[in-house]
Amino acid sequence: MTEKKNKATLRSFVSILLLFSSAILLLTGIILFITPPGRVAHWTGWKMLGLGKEQWGAVHICFSICVIIASILHIYLNFKPLMNYFKDKISKKFAIKMEWIAAALLCVAIFMGTVAAIPPFSTIMNLNNDIKFSWEKQSEKAPIPHAETMTLAYLAKKADLDLDSMIANLNKADMKPAKPETVIKQLARKYKMTPNQVYNIATGQKNTLQGSGNAVSEPAAYDGQKRGLGKKTLKQFCNEENIDIAGAIEKLKAAGIEATPNENMKVLADKALTNPHKIAEIASSAKR
Repeated sequence: MTEKKNKATLRSFVSILLLFSSAILLLTGIILFITPPGRVAHWTGWKMLGLGKEQWGAVHICFSICVIIASILHIYLNFKPLMNYFKDKISKKFAIKMEWIAAALLCVAIFMGTVAAIPPFSTIMNLNNDIKFSWEKQSEKAPIPHAETMTLAYLAKKADLDLDSMIANLNKADMKPAKPETVIKQLARKYKMTPNQVYNIATGQKNTLQGSGNAVSEPAAYDGQKRGLGKKTLKQFCNEENIDIAGAIEKLKAAGIEATPNENMKVLADKALTNPHKIAEIASSAKR
């Protein structure tokens, strides 16, 4: 009797654990669906409900493991009832049933449709890209990818900035010690700022630690090195680079590439047997 009671208690615990873990997994999945790309999240100090992109990712992974373990225990504790789904109700023998065949086929269809990037699966991923890249404001773009991980000296060299002026601006704002070997994100962490705010002060766009406004800079010309390019639609790329979408489509057509505004750069590149950067290069020739 005690053994049955213990098993029933364990079954209840596992079921509730699976329910709560799945709910948290649903929440983290939704948040990760709408988070900005890493380069934007890290540069601007993006947070939701007090947690950053990496923290939400860590929570999602840990609860994914929790759901896997709880699911295995759930199957173990309910093995006999689950096996009944694979048996004929009358003969009690193993039988092929339409319910699990339909479930298996649905899983295969979702997998194949996602890989092939066909609607409605491609629509979901395009929505994901639209939401993610909507966070990226021109005024908050890093001068180069992962600039927050660089020292002031290395950033100045790569972005063609005056190192002495950067250090002078930071020291003037009492952000000491600002030295050539100082890493941007370490300085940001010390003064509880975002790397973008540190950069604005260093480059003279903002000369005080107070406030959060960012000066607007002119769009940078396409340099062929933008990260996450393949995930963007042609329309997103053209909007970010101030390129006439109709002109870009015409340029691509002249190069033998049929394109629509909502097609991903990678999809276009695959059709043309090239890479997304080549597509971007062709489209950029229509720059306004």
